[in-house]
Amino acid sequence: MHVALATAANDIYFDSLNLLLKSLAGFERYCEFGIHVLDVGLSNNQRTALQSAGRVLAAPGWDVDVTPWKGVPEWFKAMTARPFLPKYITNADIILWLDADIWVQDVTLLHDYVKAAEAGHFAVCLELDRCYDNMFMRNASKEIYHDNLTRYYGAEVANRLIHLPMMNCGAFAMGREHPLWNQWQTTMSGAVKKHCSNFLEQTALNMTVFSNNLLPH
Repeated sequence: MHVALATAANDIYFDSLNLLLKSLAGFERYCEFGIHVLDVGLSNNQRTALQSAGRVLAAPGWDVDVTPWKGVPEWFKAMTARPFLPKYITNADIILWLDADIWVQDVTLLHDYVKAAEAGHFAVCLELDRCYDNMFMRNASKEIYHDNLTRYYGAEVANRLIHLPMMNCGAFAMGREHPLWNQWQTTMSGAVKKHCSNFLEQTALNMTVFSNNLLPH
């Protein structure tokens, strides 16, 4: 199976992107893969450097309607494009997404993501490890998550989902034919009509998975 490793960056995140790419050394031992970068504001020189290194660039559009919300920046397409990745990456059996500010300490973990996706699962990072400050209420991410759930889907849903493990869509993998893609698209397209926040796509992902009784791997 061909794996597309996808990420996104603008000019500010270019250095982080390069560190991510360096950290992927050795991943080719596990699968045939290509690196796809969603261009959400790179400079011309940065585009040239990435293309010269064999990276595939794509310029996402606005896949959901954000026109009711003023001042939505270009880089926000890195969020709205995420449920629509099969639209931008057409030659892959498995799509593995990594945020550009991730450093892959051990590439064997990416192999675990790919193997899970090959088996038909949705592989994603759950915020359950002790390294997450929100496990100990030392940051406001859970409060922000609950607020977004309430704005998008109502207090009853928010009070139910807040007790379930929060999925972090900064790192995930699934097959291009997985039904979750379309379900996620529909959920996010409806949510953005009510509110637009930096956690739009992640909140919609959690809602989609748990409301359809899917089990993240």
